[in-house]
Amino acid sequence: CLQEKISSQMEVARPMFQVGFKCDPPEKGDRGIYQEFVGDLAAEVLFGESSELYLSLYEQGLIDPSFGGGLDTVPNMAILTASGDSDDPEAVRDAIIEQARIIAEEGIPEADFMRIKRSTLGSRIRSLDSFDSVCFRICAYHFSGFDYFRFPELYESVKAEDVQKFIGQVVVPQRCSLSVIEPKEE
Repeated sequence: CLQEKISSQMEVARPMFQVGFKCDPPEKGDRGIYQEFVGDLAAEVLFGESSELYLSLYEQGLIDPSFGGGLDTVPNMAILTASGDSDDPEAVRDAIIEQARIIAEEGIPEADFMRIKRSTLGSRIRSLDSFDSVCFRICAYHFSGFDYFRFPELYESVKAEDVQKFIGQVVVPQRCSLSVIEPKEE
């Protein structure tokens, strides 16, 4: 059962928020890692720094450079999240849901998808420079039944249609919860 909105007050200068979309639990092996890659790409397509939505929200002053998101997975649970500082977190949430609806209906332009896919693959490859990151991923993927060093070949197989389908199924109001930390009133 999802709560639509959770709010509390703390010592912050500007409201902070995190919006989450409940995903289906990840499977094991290649299929589960493929689902993770689809979710990562969905996050980039929806609210990555070069996405239409990010630029629009930034120009409107609804987000700042603290805004970002991604897919988080643990055994038997996955969630697509976006977070940051905003004076109107509800407007950001609503814009994400609306952009998801548009993508689900119209698809992802091939040139945009390929650019985002190359960029995110490059980030994963650069993460190989981090010993901690490599150790963490080797262990996590091992327990998911996947050989981490096979990720480039599986990543290459991700299709725009699968990302579009994921966005249409997951980024909907019924799977959404918004958490907001408001500045304490004086």
